[in-house]
Amino acid sequence: MICLHGTFGVASARLVDSRAPEGPTACPVTVVELAPACLGDTECQQHFFTAINVQFDAVFVQALR
Repeated sequence: MICLHGTFGVASARLVDSRAPEGPTACPVTVVELAPACLGDTECQQHFFTAINVQFDAVFVQALR
């Protein structure tokens, strides 16, 4: 369980924990923002997101449901 101090932190941690079975999804903006870290190499980004168990290729509108 994520442990953060304060009311907002606790509520956020509970929400993240409740969604843990689904796994987090990186929005398209996040994928673009992280591109420089991989020097624009798509395979590097895919490896990174897969390694940390973050879905990166979802249709984002579906991810918001």
